[in-house]
Amino acid sequence: MNGLTAILVILIAFAIGDYVSFKTNATFSMLFVTAVIFLVAFWMGLPPSIFSDSGLLMVGSLTMPLLLTNMGTLISLKELAKQWKTVLIALAAVFGIGILVYLVGTPIFGKAMAAAAAPPISGGVVAALI
Repeated sequence: MNGLTAILVILIAFAIGDYVSFKTNATFSMLFVTAVIFLVAFWMGLPPSIFSDSGLLMVGSLTMPLLLTNMGTLISLKELAKQWKTVLIALAAVFGIGILVYLVGTPIFGKAMAAAAAPPISGGVVAALI
């Protein structure tokens, strides 16, 4: 598929999703509606390579680390110190999720799979993107 056509199809799907989300006061989120649109479109013959054809994957891989770093630098250390309870709860949640996934996942999927699944489930995907 032509790159410009691919971008046009993707942007139209996102525009429809945003419009439906706005009209339903986010009862149906933009992401949900767009996902349903793409699901139906793939079933009807939309080429699976549309995202790579559009070139948007490269743009996302270039901008995501910059956006995440920018969000991290917006946090003031003074505000972070004021919110120490929130930081403590977040750290405990990450630690608890890791332990729970490892303990519950080991009997079901095996030790190696549980150890590999714990970091992404507890938030390691964002760290990996940076």
